[in-house]
Amino acid sequence: MEKTRSAAAIADFLKGEWLKSLFGPAKDHVLRRYIQYHQSVLIRMSNRVNRYVHFSGHQQTSDLTNYATWFLNEIEGLIIFLRHRCYQFFDSNQYISDYFAVIIAKKINAFEAEFKRSDTLNVSGGLRDFYINALRYTAEKVTVSRTTFAATEDQLKILRSIRAGLLEHPDLTDEDFCLILYQHNFNVPGFSEKLQAVLDQNAAKLNDITKQEAFWESSAGKFIQAGTGPDHSFDHHRPSLETIVIPWVNSKQTMFSGSQISETNLSENDERLHLTLSVPQFALYVRLFHLSGCFSTKNVSDLKRFFATHFSTKRQGTISIKSFARAFYNVDQTTAAVVLDQLKRMTDIINKTYFN
Repeated sequence: MEKTRSAAAIADFLKGEWLKSLFGPAKDHVLRRYIQYHQSVLIRMSNRVNRYVHFSGHQQTSDLTNYATWFLNEIEGLIIFLRHRCYQFFDSNQYISDYFAVIIAKKINAFEAEFKRSDTLNVSGGLRDFYINALRYTAEKVTVSRTTFAATEDQLKILRSIRAGLLEHPDLTDEDFCLILYQHNFNVPGFSEKLQAVLDQNAAKLNDITKQEAFWESSAGKFIQAGTGPDHSFDHHRPSLETIVIPWVNSKQTMFSGSQISETNLSENDERLHLTLSVPQFALYVRLFHLSGCFSTKNVSDLKRFFATHFSTKRQGTISIKSFARAFYNVDQTTAAVVLDQLKRMTDIINKTYFN
C-alpha cells in the first residue's frame, strides 16, 4: 500500500509540474521537447515493466503482478494526461506502448462482440462475417505490430461512428452497410473487393439497361458525396478507399453514359451557348450546382446530357457526353484551383455590388 501511495503521489506531482510548464514563460519549442521527452520516457518505462511481468521467466507472486498492473495503469494514465491536457505538444505519431496496445485490442474486441449481438437482419451473413473477421484481424494486428497514437485514435473514432450508423439505421441492406463502411474509410484488406461484389450483384439484378445506367449514376453520386478522404482512415498504411472505389464506379457508369442517346445523333448545327471554360472546369461548376441542391432533378444522367448537348467550351464545339461524364467525377487539383479563383472573384463582385 505504501508503494501504491508513493507512486500515486509521484503521478500527481508530475501532472502538476506539467501544467505549470504549460502556463509558464517557456517557448513552444522548449515545451514540445519537454513534453515529448516525458512521453517517450513513460512509454519506454511501460514497455520495460510489461516485459518484466510477462517475459521475465521468474515465478511472479500475485501481489507483485497486481502491483505491476496497477503501476502500468498509472503510467498509461500519465500518458493519457499528457495527450489530453498537453495535446498541442504531444507526439501523436509516436508508437503506443505494448500495454496500451492490449487495451486498444480489448476495445476493438468489444466492438466485435457488440456487433455480433446487433440486429442487422438485412445484412447478409457473408458481409457480417467479413466485418467481424476484419475487427478480429485489427485487434490482433494492434498487439503484434507497432502502431501510433494517431492511428489507434482514428480506428476507435471510426468504429464508434460505424456503430452509431448501425444503431441509427437498423434495417440496412448490404449496399447501405458498405456505404457506411466506405464513408468512414474502413480500408481493411478485402473491403473494396467486397463492396464491388455487392454493387455488381445489385446491378446484375436489373435487366433493363436504363435502370442499370441509373443505378451506376446513383452509386457514383452516393460515393462521391460520402466524401471519404485520406486524412482519416482505418488503416494508415493502406490507400484511402476513395482512390480505389471512385475510379471503379466511374468506369462502370461511363460504360452506360450515352447509351440511350448516341453522340452521333447530335446535330453539328445545334445552337450551343459558347463558354470560355474548359470541359473539366464546366463539369465542376455543374457538379457544384448539383451537390449544393440548385437543380430540382436528382438524375445526374439528365444533367450531363443536357449540359453536354446545349453548351460548347473554348476548345470543343461539341462536348462528348462521355468526356463530360469523366470530367464530372474526376476533378484534378489544378481544375479545382482555377474554379476556386473564379468563385472568389464572383464573391468579390457580390460584396462590392450589394454589400458596400
